[in-house]
Amino acid sequence: MAKGLKKECLDSVSQVIGRQLTAKEGEDIVLNIKSKVLDIRKTEPNLTKDQYVAKAAALVAQDMQRQANRMKVNAQRQVIALASMQNYTTAMRDKGLSANAAAKRFLDKVHKHAVGVSKEYASELVDTLQAACPKFFGMIENDDAVAGILAEISGVDTKNADYKKAAQAWIQCTENMRERYNRAGGDIRSREDWIMPQTHNQGKVLNAARILAEKTPKSFARRTAARAKAATQVFKKHDFAANRDAWVDWVFELLDKTQYLDDNLEQMNDLEIKNVLREAYLSITENGDQHQNVADAKPSGRAKAKSEQRQEHRTIHFKDYKARIEYNRMFGQDPSIFGTMLSHVSAMSRDITLLEEMGPSPTTTFNTLRRSTEILNNQSNNVEGKKVTTADFMLNAMWKNLNGSRGIQNETLAAIAQGARNLQVAGKLGGAFLTSMSDIATYFHMCHVNHMPFAQSAMYLAKSLNPADKSDVAFAAQAGVIGDVFNSAANRFVTDNMSQGVTSKLADATMRASLLSQWTDGTRRGAAFTAMTFYTNARKYDWNTCDGWLRERLENFGLDETFWNVIQKAPAEKFGDAEFVTKNSILNISDADLATLGISRYALEKYASDYLAFVFDDAHMASLQPDLYTQAISNLGLARGTIAGEAWQCFFLFKSFPTAMLTRHFQRSGDLYRYKKRTDGKMMAAASLVDYYAPLLIGSTMIALVTNMFKDVLNGQDIQDPFTTDNIARAFTSGGGAGFAGDIFVSALGDYKYGHPNIYNAFGPVFSSMLDAYTIYDKYKDDRDIGANVLRFAKSNIPMVNLWYTKQLLNHAVFNQLQEMMNPGYHRRMERKSMRMRGTGYWWQPTSAMPGRLPRVAKSKDRWEIMK
Repeated sequence: MAKGLKKECLDSVSQVIGRQLTAKEGEDIVLNIKSKVLDIRKTEPNLTKDQYVAKAAALVAQDMQRQANRMKVNAQRQVIALASMQNYTTAMRDKGLSANAAAKRFLDKVHKHAVGVSKEYASELVDTLQAACPKFFGMIENDDAVAGILAEISGVDTKNADYKKAAQAWIQCTENMRERYNRAGGDIRSREDWIMPQTHNQGKVLNAARILAEKTPKSFARRTAARAKAATQVFKKHDFAANRDAWVDWVFELLDKTQYLDDNLEQMNDLEIKNVLREAYLSITENGDQHQNVADAKPSGRAKAKSEQRQEHRTIHFKDYKARIEYNRMFGQDPSIFGTMLSHVSAMSRDITLLEEMGPSPTTTFNTLRRSTEILNNQSNNVEGKKVTTADFMLNAMWKNLNGSRGIQNETLAAIAQGARNLQVAGKLGGAFLTSMSDIATYFHMCHVNHMPFAQSAMYLAKSLNPADKSDVAFAAQAGVIGDVFNSAANRFVTDNMSQGVTSKLADATMRASLLSQWTDGTRRGAAFTAMTFYTNARKYDWNTCDGWLRERLENFGLDETFWNVIQKAPAEKFGDAEFVTKNSILNISDADLATLGISRYALEKYASDYLAFVFDDAHMASLQPDLYTQAISNLGLARGTIAGEAWQCFFLFKSFPTAMLTRHFQRSGDLYRYKKRTDGKMMAAASLVDYYAPLLIGSTMIALVTNMFKDVLNGQDIQDPFTTDNIARAFTSGGGAGFAGDIFVSALGDYKYGHPNIYNAFGPVFSSMLDAYTIYDKYKDDRDIGANVLRFAKSNIPMVNLWYTKQLLNHAVFNQLQEMMNPGYHRRMERKSMRMRGTGYWWQPTSAMPGRLPRVAKSKDRWEIMK
């Protein structure tokens, strides 16, 4: 590490600048000079030391002047961001929202804009995604492709045109993000040797000796032996020195030694470089507090502004792309190179949005938002006649999810809990594709509410779901309409990031194999096409004469007349017989039109992402995606790796869909109600709620009714009487968004599973599975159906086994036979139970190789026929 400037030098520089520099700033100056010297040497290798220092110092002085100017501009940006936030929340309160609701709406609006930014840049990586496409449903990363792409990014010619194209896409995308981040007030320096983000898994680094012993051996036998030995040492005393030295020695071999200069600008020797690595080890494992004195501890004060958070100097300089791959897979936060790159795009998209929407210091904007909300609530006490409490807990939870500050306290506990949830997804969502048929109802409901033509909506849905025609996929991707690369389907039911580890790959593979991913992406693509066509046709009207509800939604999204003027000037793209305004249309607006609009070309990037955000807001209504409200409710803003945080997320597993159904539709129907109340009066406003919810509930329930019949047939059972109260309630809770009611009332009061009431299912599948296992163990002494229940329990938790289209084939061929062998008469007892509870028998007897008859609809008079 740099020693920093001597005190006399620090004082001299401080006099020049006009303020006293801190020791940390002095250290940064030294590091900057070293970095500049390394850059200068590439083009001027024969200068003297004094000449290098002089040139480097001049460049550093320019940087410091630029930084000073940037800080002044950022102060202005922050004032504008605070005013924009206040104007938005005031407008929302004027429309009838409470101070609490307006504050939460502002954060939700920022989150939705972040979706648009991420889609814009993800669409630029289509070539990279295709070249590095994971094999076998995403379970195996294409190592050759990833290595080839990184080689091309590093400047190594692989002679592979696909790798070159993918690498260029990554370089262009990350450079565009860097420049946009800087234009919004950030400061990320350009580095020629930057390939991909460098991350560290603190838990792995802390246990480096064991990690290296497990993974370094080349042969499978030696790795297995090393893992077995390491397993016996897990509970031994932690040896700091051994782990530090193992990490330092291993990383040392991966470094480019020429990048390390001492304070005399001479190349460091091996011992000095290892000392630098030892300091880096302490910084990683102690979160940068390695030199802090507890006696001098003070409150941390305000956090570093978001615009300053990506300025850190790099300490580890790898010698080539292979070394980067090796380190990332051994000690990176995500062993997947592909996953690390996509996580970088997601994180940069979030930070760009925060800077653009909330200023260079988003935390200051949030604190101002929270305080102003508190003031308004206090001032309303006399009006309401009671104390109005500020929704601090919910606001804080939403903020932590928005800016990514939840953090991880215990990585081991977080990994275990995440793995348990992933296995539940893999084992229990094999049939979720059938449940997702309710998307048909929500799709057409979104179109109906937004006045989009039914025939056109149906055409785009059919086209997007047609597996024989992929032309729409390619056009949509280039237009910015791209599905989530990881977990697009699972995110409907969970809000965790499942992009790491074997269990996450199993969960994602199950989603793809069940066709849920294809269905989800196809439905959203169809909704996006429908929305883009609608907006393209609507732009022939100016701001004051366009559809009033469309203008209301744009204003609630934080968009104004200038945005609409941009849409009107954008040249449409043709696909088939239709025209679409896309993000490319906006980016391709002519210079003449830009002059007329009075905006810069750089401003178009934000308008393009705003447009995508607005389009995807509709797409995520058509096929529900958890919004910021749902994310906050599902984790309460609690840190990962805490008992409370992980327990709550386990409880909330599979409850994201019904929660999003409530939060998204309550928000949209409330907006419609307030709009109708202002424009058409209270009577029409009340009627609008009936018009909103009646088609949604009836449509989703009817589709679920048909879907449940199909499920019954697939399960080998007769179809339950569709006109019974139980069956209608079952359809409502499975397709009508009342998932919590289904957990608590319908399943809870109807059946017993493994000997305990199904009401425990309301606590989530993780807890329910643990209770199932305990109940089976506790009843072992009774020896009643123990073998069959063990097999049933195991089967329900094995990935890829419960796919909706193969489940019964495997059951009849293997599992049912084994259950009957273990406990003769088991299926007969289950059939009697089904007749007693549902009034249905089996058209395909569980132990028969072939069906005995055709399915039939259960009727009251036939209910006990099989019991005779």
